[in-house]
Amino acid sequence: LLILMGLVQLEKNQIRAPYKFSLATGGASYALYLSHTIFLAISMKLGLNSALTDLPPWKVQSLFSIYALLMVAISVLHYIKLEKPLHRRFKAWLYVS
Repeated sequence: LLILMGLVQLEKNQIRAPYKFSLATGGASYALYLSHTIFLAISMKLGLNSALTDLPPWKVQSLFSIYALLMVAISVLHYIKLEKPLHRRFKAWLYVS
């Protein structure tokens, strides 16, 4: 949602995101949708959430932002390295059969 809001705000200012960025994050959105709950559950199991309780709010928000960017980056890598090649192979297999 934050990426979409940022892209909409950029477009309002006549700035367009690079095509490859839009394509990669758009393709990775489903991977992010499926994996974000796993990431958050893992962070709870590791005790990262309780470790943040003594930090000032600005640090917690900064760490959450970094964590969110990390989740997006991992999802984009997953899409590029795993999903996209699998889609290509599956399409090739469909059209050959």
